[in-house]
Amino acid sequence: MILTPEQRKAINVYLRERNYNYWRFTVMFYQSGGRRTELMRLKAKDVNIERQEYKALVLKGKHHKEVIRPIPQSAIPLWEELLSQSTPEQYLLSTQFLPGMGNAVTIELPAIGNGM
Repeated sequence: MILTPEQRKAINVYLRERNYNYWRFTVMFYQSGGRRTELMRLKAKDVNIERQEYKALVLKGKHHKEVIRPIPQSAIPLWEELLSQSTPEQYLLSTQFLPGMGNAVTIELPAIGNGM
């Protein structure tokens, strides 16, 4: 399904008002160019905000490699917000899409209802 600009705006407003942490994650995910699991495995120490990049671990079959992904200027405030709440060893997106010690790769993403 392709959303119209108006539908995307409505979804954006709905998420931001009702679940800010999930909204922040979706914006970071959409703008990062990375995979969901890459962001969920990301620790604060893997982010270089000055260089506007983060180091992600890409897992493909038995192959693992680190890649550097850019952080777009428009998303920097969201990354800074999470970094200000975390320690270097914490995952940026743990339980409730907040910094924490638990790897959140297996978190089930909430469904968006039709009640917009």
